[in-house]
Amino acid sequence: MVNKTIIVGRLTAKPTFDTSSTGTAYSRFTIAASRVSSDQADFIPCVAFRKTAELADQYLDKGSMVAIEGRINSSNYTNKEGKNVSRIEVVTDRLTFLDKKGSRNNNQSKDYSNSSKNDNTESKSESMNDFDDLDFVFE
Repeated sequence: MVNKTIIVGRLTAKPTFDTSSTGTAYSRFTIAASRVSSDQADFIPCVAFRKTAELADQYLDKGSMVAIEGRINSSNYTNKEGKNVSRIEVVTDRLTFLDKKGSRNNNQSKDYSNSSKNDNTESKSESMNDFDDLDFVFE
């Protein structure tokens, strides 16, 4: 059995960034993904951790087009009011920016230098002309 999902869509809002009680950086965001052959969309809650969370917080904004690969995770917890809460979300393993440079406000017009490889971040470049304007892939 395999728990893997790939979603392509636009962020509904800027990611929210925080740090857990153990010091792990995380970012939460929702992706609106269109259904095939339909005018309807699904709104998929996602979470990213560590360096991927930092990059999502730094470079993504409402309306950013992304592709994510990850796994569906369900969890239960008791909130501050004492109510049991169930959560289903996609834990992001890989994040790809799909907006062309300069196409999303000033957010995507920055020059992204990816000369250093930290944690699980890896630069992928394509030699095909169709992909020359795409940004980075983060794993």
